[in-house]
Amino acid sequence: MKAIPFLSLLLLLVGSLFPSSYRNTRESTQDEQHYLFRLQNNSCIDIVSYQATGDWIQPTMYPDTLLPTSFYNDEGLTMLECVDVIPSGADCGIFPYHKPTVSKKEFNLHFKSGIYSVFIIDAQTVFHEKSWEQIQEDYDILVRYDLTFDDIRKLGKVIPFPPTEEMKGMKMFPPYDDVVEKCRIFAEMSR
Repeated sequence: MKAIPFLSLLLLLVGSLFPSSYRNTRESTQDEQHYLFRLQNNSCIDIVSYQATGDWIQPTMYPDTLLPTSFYNDEGLTMLECVDVIPSGADCGIFPYHKPTVSKKEFNLHFKSGIYSVFIIDAQTVFHEKSWEQIQEDYDILVRYDLTFDDIRKLGKVIPFPPTEEMKGMKMFPPYDDVVEKCRIFAEMSR
């Protein structure tokens, strides 16, 4: 029983004697965190993503395609604390997982309908133009991808925004052509 506090004290002492090696160990551990997918923002605007994972942070899951309410009373989190901001030209790891790959069987265990939904919203809209309630009510999204395991594997586990030609046959709302046109307009406006 007394070995645990002694071991903690020893680790603390070693950490204070060799802070840079301790920091490198922590950083390398963080680098080893696995994400099942990456969301790549190839647009000219910053975006916000919401993943419908059916957990306590992001509670919706396909076939529910509505955006969730803005506040989780049980946990005290606002919706804006549960979304990922991805700047223009950047990418972001999404859906942390305990190993680097997932089988179709595991995917279907997490996503009971076999569909993983990712909502993409303009960050300007989220943080400066509308409240989350307005975004939810107006369904003011740039796109919602409803992806299968095979879709994600076909994309090489990198989900791009705007959608690529390769995604033309994949399920999304609004449809592919509408999303591409909206992104073209954003690009022209930013010039």
